[in-house]
Amino acid sequence: MKQLRNPILFYIFCIATIANIWDLVTSILIGTAESNPLFILFGNSIVPLIVIKILIVSSFWWFYTIKVYKTNFTYYFVISIMVLFTFLVLVASSINTYGLTQPEVMKVAVEFTMGEKVQQYSLFVGLGYVIPMLFNLLVFWVYDKSRKNIMVLKE
Repeated sequence: MKQLRNPILFYIFCIATIANIWDLVTSILIGTAESNPLFILFGNSIVPLIVIKILIVSSFWWFYTIKVYKTNFTYYFVISIMVLFTFLVLVASSINTYGLTQPEVMKVAVEFTMGEKVQQYSLFVGLGYVIPMLFNLLVFWVYDKSRKNIMVLKE
């Protein structure tokens, strides 16, 4: 059996693929209650979501196949993107699944305006992805810049 090049990235890729498929299916099922701006701005069409998800999953596969990264920060950045994005899609698809099981939630969600849906989606992405990503990268940058000043006894 051929050994995986980078098992952790491969598993993240697999989880991301499953999560994105799950998200697409639940997005189709909740229909007009969906709050993804691409879905809304293109007239409740699933096609833009399919295209963007294929591009994202393909890029995750590409990141998995890369063997050399220019710096540790670059590799860390890629890992951060993959992990946080996958987590965010898992949360979003879980929320969609919850909505599908709760008719009263669906009734309320359908009544939101396009602006309200985009605003809430932006808040969800900002709090769930952008802020953690920036904080995460800042922490690594501080670590990377400060590690030359310390000695690690065992690695």
